[in-house]
Amino acid sequence: MIIGLVGTISSGKDTVAEIISKKLNYPIFSFSDILAEELKKRNIELTRKNFQDIGDELRKKYGSHVISKMIIEKSSGDNIIMNGFRNPDEINYVKKLKEKNFILIGVDAPPKLRFERMLKRGRTADLNTFDDFLEKEKRDMGGENLEYGQRVKDCMEMRDELIINDGSFEQLEKKVDELIKKLNF
Repeated sequence: MIIGLVGTISSGKDTVAEIISKKLNYPIFSFSDILAEELKKRNIELTRKNFQDIGDELRKKYGSHVISKMIIEKSSGDNIIMNGFRNPDEINYVKKLKEKNFILIGVDAPPKLRFERMLKRGRTADLNTFDDFLEKEKRDMGGENLEYGQRVKDCMEMRDELIINDGSFEQLEKKVDELIKKLNF
């Protein structure tokens, strides 16, 4: 089974992935990790804009599904968590490959809460104000370069399940537990 995660900026995708990983003993493969490897190879700073730019570049050069393909090739492809889908073709690639052995979980939270969490974690980089945050999120949601760019809004619409992460860690863990039971993992 491949469990895919998609979500808005600082919604808690990494935390949901970690909870699922601990409960099911599935390894996590992150889209961000793949992009970070590419940025490091090129000695480019790890900023949100650079992550977005390199993702767009790879999708344009090798096809919109390429990051999913890289993760599947890097993993065994069975019983994994793929965290951070950003383009519908990435989802469609895995769906076609795995058919019924794929589920996509959306993770979201209110924008102000996500910004506050990001500040607490010190992940501001190029997002220093709430307005900066909202502006960067526009691109992430599908603001430009729609064929090869980030289209989180479209990906969220493709989800099979949704977790709203608007409470404590314990509340989130309970929501994930309930979802695992519901899906019979």
